[in-house]
Amino acid sequence: MVNLLRSSVKEPNKNGSGEFTLNIQDNWKKIFPDKELTVSEQVKKERIQAIFKVPIVLELYKKHKENLMRLERRGKIKNKHALFSSMHTGKPITGMAYWERFTKVKDKFLEILEPNEKDYQFLTSKSWSTHIGRGIYTNMLVFLLGWSASQVTVARGDSDIQSAQSYIEEQNVKKQTEEAVEIIARATIQANRQYTSIESLRSL
Repeated sequence: MVNLLRSSVKEPNKNGSGEFTLNIQDNWKKIFPDKELTVSEQVKKERIQAIFKVPIVLELYKKHKENLMRLERRGKIKNKHALFSSMHTGKPITGMAYWERFTKVKDKFLEILEPNEKDYQFLTSKSWSTHIGRGIYTNMLVFLLGWSASQVTVARGDSDIQSAQSYIEEQNVKKQTEEAVEIIARATIQANRQYTSIESLRSL
């Protein structure tokens, strides 16, 4: 993500038509020329990544461009190529800085969610970070749009279909297990009601 250039974005037309894609390449030499270790900025697979043209994404991108322009007018931008720059320093955001900012947002989100005990316990019982976006994206493709494993492989930029297939199968098993538990719970409640009714008859 932090490897993106401004020129990496192919924007849709003003009327909303056309592609909205990211040309994901290993651009660290242009963005972080003085950085010796770039493990946090590496690109696993170079590709063209399609973006969903939903209103919230378009609005956020618009505001992001406005912020960049504001930094430029103030003369704070230190690298004209970088798509993501710090509002404080004007320097390109590193992978570590991105993780730290994500963690702050995550902590605030959990703080707001805490009164909802069930969801809060679920999200705090597992370790998760920036990679959760990849899982959410995959779930949307599979469970909301009904995409096949081969389609998900292309959309996720996987090297082979096995990664997507394994993830889909794992999520399907979890979903079916949850459904089975609910069915068993409902059946147990129903059985208890019937048992109580029979016991009541026997006491007559």
